[in-house]
Amino acid sequence: MKYCSRFGEVLTLLACVVTSHVTAAVGAAQLTVTLQADKEVYKQDEAVSVKVSFQSTGPGPLRLPAWQFPQADGNLDDSLFQVQTPDGTSMVYLGRRMKVNPEMPLTVIPATRTMTFQVDLDRFYEFPTDGDYLIAYVYNGFSSNTIRVTVQGRSRESGPIAAGGWYSQGLRCLNSRLCVQGCTRRQRDLIVKARKHALKYSRVAKQYLAKHHNTSSTTSEGTMIEQDRSRRYSTWFGNYTAERLIQVKTNFAKLVDTLSSDILTFDCSTCLRPWHFAYVVPSQTSSKVVFLCNYFWRTSMLGVDSKAGTIVHEVSHFLDVAGTGDYAYGHLMAQDLAKATPEYAVTNADSYEYFAENTPFLP
Repeated sequence: MKYCSRFGEVLTLLACVVTSHVTAAVGAAQLTVTLQADKEVYKQDEAVSVKVSFQSTGPGPLRLPAWQFPQADGNLDDSLFQVQTPDGTSMVYLGRRMKVNPEMPLTVIPATRTMTFQVDLDRFYEFPTDGDYLIAYVYNGFSSNTIRVTVQGRSRESGPIAAGGWYSQGLRCLNSRLCVQGCTRRQRDLIVKARKHALKYSRVAKQYLAKHHNTSSTTSEGTMIEQDRSRRYSTWFGNYTAERLIQVKTNFAKLVDTLSSDILTFDCSTCLRPWHFAYVVPSQTSSKVVFLCNYFWRTSMLGVDSKAGTIVHEVSHFLDVAGTGDYAYGHLMAQDLAKATPEYAVTNADSYEYFAENTPFLP
């Protein structure tokens, strides 16, 4: 397992495991990431714009997941940057988190070539006060240099997507807890069924944890007694500690509460990307919207990477539910994450989805 430095903090990210699966033989290929600010001081009306460059420095081409890079439209599919104040306080990521098919085509950087992207960071991260900020690209086992910028006259009251801003026209509420935007009748029917099954998945998972994993059955060191171990838990969340178990149980309880009580809006017309299941903006907790992408409609209602499981995955991202990230996609990478870094497995969206789907069945 590779350890990646994030502003001096050593993190056991799954990045290296992810890379080993998606590109079986990176070999001697290497990636150098360089970050450059457009200016040292950004005034009130200026976007905090930076250039991030990816150079393949090995003798062969480098193949990496597309979600590791900024997108052509300037969006981010995940939190690719670390933005901190000099005292180490991390700024909230305000962008989207997407569930993708890990078999999607890889982005290829030819040997010695460089790909450069321009990113307006204040679309995706908070800069709530005037002052200095430390910024670096940190993702998937790769990190850039750290730059220091100063911002002036900043005040953010909302994220990059105004709550309800995309839904003033065409919004249709099917009941008191479910609304849709741009969906056909067939899609509406599938959404209703998928939410019901997602709630059932979450309830069964919650009940399973309450029955098979009692937090009172721990040693004084905080580890679980041997007879309380289960293949299902260890496969997706790794080794037990009382603290991690409580976190998983709490998150499934919040998933049940949200799926049974909260108003959820499903958008069928915004995301047309072929290899993506869905995405949400985790910081938008007052108006929870799940954007359904093309691959969502191709998958089954139940089972591995199902429609119901995708809803569990996406709802877990919301900051007032579980606040999960996307440290690993797919069964193999999620299992590797549980083995290598269980502290990240208990905050990984696919890990919750696969525990809930429980396909193939694990006792």
